[in-house]
Amino acid sequence: MRLAAFVASGFLCTSCILASGCGDKPVLNAVGSYSDVAILTSPQLLPVATTLEQALEAKVEYSLQPESTLDVDIFDFRDRKEAAIYKNVIVLGLLEGNDAGSRELKRQLAGESMKGSAERDLFLATREDLYSRNQNVLFLAGHERNLMQSAARRQAPAIRGQIELSNRSRLLSFLTSLGRRYPVEEQIRELGGFRLQVPQDYEATRFFGNRERGSIEIAARNPTRTVAIAWEPAPGPEILDDHAYLLERRRRWGEGYLDETLQDAGGFVWSQSSFLGAELPELAGFWEGPTYGGPFRTTFYYDAPTKRLFGINRLCYAPNLPKHVYMRETLAVAESFEPRP
Repeated sequence: MRLAAFVASGFLCTSCILASGCGDKPVLNAVGSYSDVAILTSPQLLPVATTLEQALEAKVEYSLQPESTLDVDIFDFRDRKEAAIYKNVIVLGLLEGNDAGSRELKRQLAGESMKGSAERDLFLATREDLYSRNQNVLFLAGHERNLMQSAARRQAPAIRGQIELSNRSRLLSFLTSLGRRYPVEEQIRELGGFRLQVPQDYEATRFFGNRERGSIEIAARNPTRTVAIAWEPAPGPEILDDHAYLLERRRRWGEGYLDETLQDAGGFVWSQSSFLGAELPELAGFWEGPTYGGPFRTTFYYDAPTKRLFGINRLCYAPNLPKHVYMRETLAVAESFEPRP
């Protein structure tokens, strides 16, 4: 975390806004990590920014060392140009304020209404590619600083969810813009009877079975990021509520298709995950192969028309590296899944 604006010296021209600069300077490309978030604020809203920073940097466990889901830096508007390369930007302002953030909010939104949160103490608007290409920009505003600070703490999970959703959408667009493996996608349609976008960096590593029962696996290397989808006949959607049944299926898929076993010593965590517009059961834990291992996430999906249970498995092997950025990538690819051709 950097309180850049509050330790830096010097001022920028007040007509310069981030990458736009003065005159006709070209808009830059946001080249930073998708984990990066820049909060642009004024001194009077610094407590709100600090609260939001701490809440957005929630920890997630992919190994023994918890990781931050997002890496948040705070900037005063005097140093807003430094935020030009950030993939995500949050502008904090007051609806009736005259500080830099409030003026920027009014300038960019041109009087349009902002969406209110449940508490009505925090208002939101979103933009894409406003200051830089491939950038997600959120405007947050309220009537009063203390109420805004409390609302920011409560709404942080929803804000983090919006950022991550945008991250994955933009990441998949970027990955596929570099090329797609259309022959592999056709193999997937023929064997499994479903669709998956396969970026150029991913190779087909395993194909088993037929349309009734089988699996496919694609992987990128250095470090290894894997998306593996297994499927089999299932009696009905009620099996999604049977965690013991799903865990046993995940074990069988791992041993039969993926050449890995699940690490019982590390335990398993169940949660509800938003996938294809539905809340679905997700299993988190650790896998191991003959000489290596790592975290996995499996989302279980039941397709009623074909009466098949799918396990959308995401794995990575990245020794001594943060895992979240790679698991985010596997989820971005997995979210291109369509259950039928």
